[in-house]
Amino acid sequence: MAAVVDAVATRTGERVAVCGHPYGVNCAMGGAALTRNVHHLVLYELYEPSLGMGYPSGSIEAIEAAVAAGDVETAILTILVEILELSEEQCDTMRSGPQRPALLAAGPTVPRGVPDRA
Repeated sequence: MAAVVDAVATRTGERVAVCGHPYGVNCAMGGAALTRNVHHLVLYELYEPSLGMGYPSGSIEAIEAAVAAGDVETAILTILVEILELSEEQCDTMRSGPQRPALLAAGPTVPRGVPDRA
């Protein structure tokens, strides 16, 4: 995904928006950590992460608690590390990249109800 984004950005001279749905959410977030050519991430998951992954025990509660405390940075880091299993280097790239404001803005939307919690 990052290679495609970089190729499009090189050709157009502009950063690109990336949309991810089910499996694409994982690809979009992971790929966005590898390039600075993404200006928006549009991610949609109806219930829980794709590929049959479940949320690790306690992770939704930890994300909800961080959001409730106003610590969206910790909520996002919990998602990136515990759910998406991104490396420290990938997380650092996302934190220093142009997509950081969008990630922080989306943070409070992540701990939505999942089927067994609805």
